[in-house]
Amino acid sequence: GAVEIGDSGGIPVQWSASDPDSGISGFSAAVGTYEGGDDVSNYTLYPADVNQILPIQLERFEVTGKYYYVTVRAVNGAGLESDPETSTKIQVLMANVAGVVTVGHSGVGISGEYQAEADTITLKFEGFSSELCGIKYYEWAIGTTFAEDQIQELTTAGVVDGADGAGVAQALIPLELGESIFTVVKAVTACSQDDQQSTINSFGATIKVDWTAPFIDLTGLGQRADGSMFDNPEQDERIYQYNPSFLIAAWNATDPQSGIDYFQYNVGTRPFDDDVTSPTITFRNSLDTNSVDPEHAGRPNILHIVTFNRAGVYTFLAAPGITIDNLTPNIQQLQFDCTQYALITTTSLTCNWYGAFDIYSEVVNYEIMVGNSQVDATYYSELLDRSSLKVTINNLTSPLIPGRLVYTLSVINSVRLANYAFLPLIVDDTPPSSGSVSILMDQTESSILPTGELNSTLSYMNSSAGTQCKTIITNIRVRWEAFIDAQTPMDYYEIGIGRNRG
Repeated sequence: GAVEIGDSGGIPVQWSASDPDSGISGFSAAVGTYEGGDDVSNYTLYPADVNQILPIQLERFEVTGKYYYVTVRAVNGAGLESDPETSTKIQVLMANVAGVVTVGHSGVGISGEYQAEADTITLKFEGFSSELCGIKYYEWAIGTTFAEDQIQELTTAGVVDGADGAGVAQALIPLELGESIFTVVKAVTACSQDDQQSTINSFGATIKVDWTAPFIDLTGLGQRADGSMFDNPEQDERIYQYNPSFLIAAWNATDPQSGIDYFQYNVGTRPFDDDVTSPTITFRNSLDTNSVDPEHAGRPNILHIVTFNRAGVYTFLAAPGITIDNLTPNIQQLQFDCTQYALITTTSLTCNWYGAFDIYSEVVNYEIMVGNSQVDATYYSELLDRSSLKVTINNLTSPLIPGRLVYTLSVINSVRLANYAFLPLIVDDTPPSSGSVSILMDQTESSILPTGELNSTLSYMNSSAGTQCKTIITNIRVRWEAFIDAQTPMDYYEIGIGRNRG
């Protein structure tokens, strides 16, 4: 038969010789594929130690179909060599292979360094093999330091092994938060116990216990009209954004035990939905302008963020909805009324309004202005909140000037888009130009009198000295030409009767 050795670690040999005169100074050995051959390794001098490992890499029999032979000559103190001796043929097999051990229940422990289970240690192993001896069974141990067994000594309990050098092991053990766990899996082979190939050891990665959830804080969401984000938005806050091209967000996340592993986000128009953006993994704590194409038409965009720590424990956050609004407020039904005429000495004006609304967001402010033209605030400007529907203007910034001025009402929505309504303000600094006034002499003229005449009756007239005399003085009928004012229309007329002019 052949001596079987593994394909790693060289060729282990044991030899001996004696020379009573000068002693043995060393051994000269060669390796070949036939008896006495040196076609693999020429003769090389080795120390006189009885046990040696020849540092020669040999190929496996299944690859070459060849056997190997070691031929050795003893060398005495005088440098003389003995006759050669050749070993039994050597068959090279695959050396023992230590498998890979993964700790963590069903792969939980995303980074392979932490687990969330508080009372269970689970591991799986694969890749163990021993072509030289074959594997009989597996045992495992658990410790709080490397290669130790303070928690569980080596045992076969809890091990379920399958074919091809793979299996799983599990133990119910109470664990502490933050505790470090070390594991080892040992494959016991059919080689004799004093053979170095009798066991194959493989160590699992250190794993720590963390069952606490990470913490996440939303620090910014959406874009204001000035380009900045809404800081630290509340859950029930309504957020409106003008820019329809993207959504932006920023958050802080911490986990004192295992640290943050990654985030997953999606966006929907309803809570827990993903009809805008499907679940996406990111390792950043923000969304940039290329991350989400938002929903328009006044529907909310609700951002959902799932934060995973390195043990696989997660925290869920639903952000306030962001509604895209790129329309100005609607003023088609706006009723807007202000003081229409004023004197240059006027110091108080009033305005009231109602009926403005916004389709997608909200009307948040009104601004009332008085100026020389539209959207001009030469004389007055005041920003009012959404509940204000009336204002009394008492503090003009400068005196009014004669002529046609303009009231401007600015209706402002949540994204600072505005729509405007305007009314004239006529400032009059001159009295009307009076027309002629006549007292009617008989009733024949009553048909042409303008509206506003006194319903009087004249019964007698005396035109001497330009005066009119009447026998009856209880009724007087008068008429006048319309008075003229270039700046304002006539509001009303007053009539007085006296003994003297004026």
